[in-house]
Amino acid sequence: MPEIKIANQDTLLGVKTTVEATRTTADATQATTAAIKTTAEATKTGVDTLLTRPAGFHFLHEMPLIPEDTMGWQAMERPPMNFQYGSGVFGGRYGYIFGNSSNTSTVVYRFDTTNNMIWAQMASAPVSLYGSAAAFIGGDIYVLSGHTGVNTRLHKYITAGQGADTWTAMENAPVSSQTAAIGVINNELYVAGGASSTTALRKYTPSSNTWTSGLATLPTAAASAMGGVINGEFYVLSVGGKRLMKYNATSNAWTTLAVPPFATGATEALARCAHAVFKNKLVFAGVVDANRSQVWAYDPKSDSWARMADSSWSFVNGVGIEIPSGLSSVRDAFFAFGGVQSTFHQMTTLYAILSQQELGEVKKGQYVYFKTYGVTAYVTLNGLSRPEGGFTATEDGILASDFRSGFGAIRGWVK
Repeated sequence: MPEIKIANQDTLLGVKTTVEATRTTADATQATTAAIKTTAEATKTGVDTLLTRPAGFHFLHEMPLIPEDTMGWQAMERPPMNFQYGSGVFGGRYGYIFGNSSNTSTVVYRFDTTNNMIWAQMASAPVSLYGSAAAFIGGDIYVLSGHTGVNTRLHKYITAGQGADTWTAMENAPVSSQTAAIGVINNELYVAGGASSTTALRKYTPSSNTWTSGLATLPTAAASAMGGVINGEFYVLSVGGKRLMKYNATSNAWTTLAVPPFATGATEALARCAHAVFKNKLVFAGVVDANRSQVWAYDPKSDSWARMADSSWSFVNGVGIEIPSGLSSVRDAFFAFGGVQSTFHQMTTLYAILSQQELGEVKKGQYVYFKTYGVTAYVTLNGLSRPEGGFTATEDGILASDFRSGFGAIRGWVK
């Protein structure tokens, strides 16, 4: 009979301990496996989040020290057509342009200075607006046609902003208004010179719908004239006569002013161009026929001419409109349209041109933070200004900077 050996108690206890330790190790291994699985899933989730979340970015916009009166030109969005030989005026919120390079054109467009310069076509005029002239008086716009056959016609345009968008025929002018200069003094329309009335000055009174002739004649004939009113006086530049004149309505008298420095020679010719009163100066963009990129301004305070920043385009027979600051979202600017192609440029201070810059695209839910250094400035999201500090974007959009004053920087980040 085989011998049976029985392990002692210590041996049995050792075996039991080994089994339990092995079981504990197995449990730990299982827990470790579960932890690794959890970590892997978390990592995957993190990777997915990084892949789907829009990337953040840092931004910096600096404003260098610039003399206040330094001007510059900026190309704007292309307009719906070429407005050469048309006319234009600013009316509170909108800019209006009447006619274009077609001599049968009756088109009217407006652009919204408070909403990204969005264009809209308005009610067509009853007559050709080729070579027209427009003025804003008492909330209405008065438009003189300049085209042959209808060049004595005057119409009042009631804007859509007043709930109308309609045209009304007014009393015809006593003589042709073709290539004449116009200006408004005390809510009355003054018309000077023109192709067939080179020295005539006439006045239209809207309240009575009447014209007055027999006013003091221009000292220099102006078959083609450009001008505007500054501080209640009517300034008229004769393109052919190369002279600038000033009319005082109170005294019914003309004064001949400083000779333009760009027109002193017998062979130097002037060109009809985009022009308007801008910053209390009479500005002509493209007035020098031999170099139509030149821009000149006349300052009544000093009775002197000064060359401004050259334009990047020729605005011969173009349209000029002043957009005053405080009456729209645009900084004080001179808008020029037309020339030989469909163009739209603005001249304003270099500070204004550099003050707004697109910083990047922001997605809904991203956090934006910024600080300013030495300037009064904001960031805007889709045009809405945000105060200094941080905010969470509630919609997708374009983040931009907007400097108001001072020289320094705006710095921040998006995440």
